[in-house]
Formats: sequence, C-alpha cells, structure tokens
Amino acid sequence: MAIGTLVVAESPPGANTNNVDMSLTGIPIVQEPGEDVDYYMTVSNMVSTLPDISADAQNLTVTFYPSQADGTPSASGTVVGTISYLAGNDTIIVIGPVTYPMPTLDPGVTQAVSRAVLNGTILLGADPYLPFNISKQVAINLRFEPVGGTAFPVNKLGLVAPWAVLLGCAGVVTLLMLRKRRQA
Repeated sequence: MAIGTLVVAESPPGANTNNVDMSLTGIPIVQEPGEDVDYYMTVSNMVSTLPDISADAQNLTVTFYPSQADGTPSASGTVVGTISYLAGNDTIIVIGPVTYPMPTLDPGVTQAVSRAVLNGTILLGADPYLPFNISKQVAINLRFEPVGGTAFPVNKLGLVAPWAVLLGCAGVVTLLMLRKRRQA
C-alpha cells in the first residue's frame, strides 16, 4: 500500500495540487436580475500517475459565497456541502444545485461573480495532516436587451387601416350632411 509523502501547494496560493480538486459552474451563464442560477461544485481526488503525491483527504467543507450588487462575492458564505472522507480515486462528488437569484447589479456592472471554497485536510500517513484550501470563482453575465427594445417586422397596412376606415366614415357623414343642406 503506497502512502503519499509529498504535497505541492500554492496554485492558487495556499491551494493543494495533490489531486484533490474542485470545479464550480453556474447554469445558465447569462441571466436577468432576480432569475435563479443553479451552481454546482464537483469535488474529486484522482490518484496521481506520479509517485508519492497521492493521498486521501478528510473533513472537507464547501462554502459558497454568492455574488452581490457590485458583482463581487459576498464576504460571508454558507456551507453547502461536507465530505467526511475522500479516498484517492473515490467517486466524484457533485454538490448542487445550490440555487441563488441573479442579483440586481449596480449600474455599469455586467457580471455577478460567486465563489466556492473547499477546505480540508490531506492525510499523509505518519506525517502531520496538512490543511488545504481551494477557491474557485464563476461569473454569470447580465443579459442585456438591445437599446430601443426588440425589433420585429410591422404590418404598416394593419396600423393604417383603422384610421382609413375612420376617415372614410367621417367623409360619408360629411357628404350626407352636405346633401341634406342642398336639399333644404
């Protein structure tokens, strides 16, 4: 039984590159304010093909930081998933959907960025357990309508027809009144 002995960190700073990984996605990727976005966090621990860098992990938590009006992740998060033990080559774990509405963004802001943070401990046999932290962000774009609204073809005759009928009726009434005056 091989026990991992090497953990390489700092990609991003403080993160573990020892094959424990997390991805973060948001669906749909373009949304209108107030409409829901479903976020998914996928956690895996694939065994490395290189020797001595694979290890199990324990006490993993996934904390989600939803976007706010200025487009940045909120300062406080919510734990959306816990994994007590994740062995190398264990089943990939999907946390989600975690549903949050697209915030109404401040003027000029076009993206809402949310963050998920995976914290845990790498088990290295006799060595001390090493804590790790992986942070991922995802941006959901604000859906824009074209300036001036939506363009579509217009039936101009259909717009003019009611006015033409009204003018025609007014003309008939005028002719009848003139005829009555002549006869009188």
